[in-house]
Amino acid sequence: MSDKNKPEELKALEPILDETPLQEAPIGSTTDQSAWNKTQESHQLAEGDSATHIGLPPGEVQKLRAQGKAEKFELFDSTKEAKLGPLENLTIEGTVSDQFLKELRAGIKQIPENERRFLEKAGVKITAKDIVNGHAGSPAIYDPASKNVVVGVAGFLEGGDSPAESSQLSYRLSARNPDIAGSLKHEVGHAIFDSLNLEQMQELKNVIAEERLKVRNDDKNALSHLLEDDDEIFAESYAFIRGRESLRVNALIMNFPKTIALIDDILRKNKELNS
Repeated sequence: MSDKNKPEELKALEPILDETPLQEAPIGSTTDQSAWNKTQESHQLAEGDSATHIGLPPGEVQKLRAQGKAEKFELFDSTKEAKLGPLENLTIEGTVSDQFLKELRAGIKQIPENERRFLEKAGVKITAKDIVNGHAGSPAIYDPASKNVVVGVAGFLEGGDSPAESSQLSYRLSARNPDIAGSLKHEVGHAIFDSLNLEQMQELKNVIAEERLKVRNDDKNALSHLLEDDDEIFAESYAFIRGRESLRVNALIMNFPKTIALIDDILRKNKELNS
């Protein structure tokens, strides 16, 4: 139909039709809303997921998260090195959950950066591992030979009640790590003790020996593992200074106040730690 033959009513409406934008109409009924949601399920992401994760295998996402590179909505540049703080570039062995890594990284952040920088220069590294054999109560360990702090998701403790008997009752206990950040701090304490050669510090040895002799009978059981070596006392004192809380820590505070005060002084004044 040519403009000449259009009715006057249509000609009058044309400017309005051309300029009026389309309006969104809400879905009014619950039935229609349910139908719409069903059509969108395949396009929805799970909680914490990011569109940048699509196409990556689960293991690759976990490695990225361990390096602090897989947060939601973050854009990745595979040619660019991650900007991580000292000791934050974790090694992962076995299968560990994102939540475990989150708590482990939070524990690392609670250690002062100058101490982490010192340990990294000394060659210390941190490994997140699924199982740490031989450590059920607190599945974590520091290996001075490799300078490796290993923190486990769980641990196994094996043994028997009668090693001399062939019919001994053997056992294998398994337990999940109840204090990820705390066990990390204890092992970092071992790493500091080792890296500073504090076993040679006579003042520290004397104070620990003095207070060890006065441990209250009621606390000897709770402190039994710590009483084995000076470095165990140092490691748990360090963990307490860096925020660890537990019944064992409470017993430590009651029985080793001079030791804790001296260790705190060492951490604040040691030139190697604070350079």
